[in-house]
Amino acid sequence: MAHRHHVTGMRSFGRNRRGLVAVGGGAAFVWPLSPVVEAETRVAVRFGSGRWHFGGLVRLGWDIGHREYAPMPQFGLFIGTTSL
Repeated sequence: MAHRHHVTGMRSFGRNRRGLVAVGGGAAFVWPLSPVVEAETRVAVRFGSGRWHFGGLVRLGWDIGHREYAPMPQFGLFIGTTSL
């Protein structure tokens, strides 16, 4: 279980504004409240009415609570909605 607090900047791009990119970072607290420093990038494509998007993310997290020696990457897919 993780509880994340991120500040993220988002921007649409492309000829029809169907692309979406987000870059941000912040802190996460993993059970039992051990702190993790994170940086994250998402790239997505809008579909449907233009509010829904699907994409991939890369997150670099450094678990300083468990004294990791180096940041560890995470890769994933997501589906979401935005008002941009």
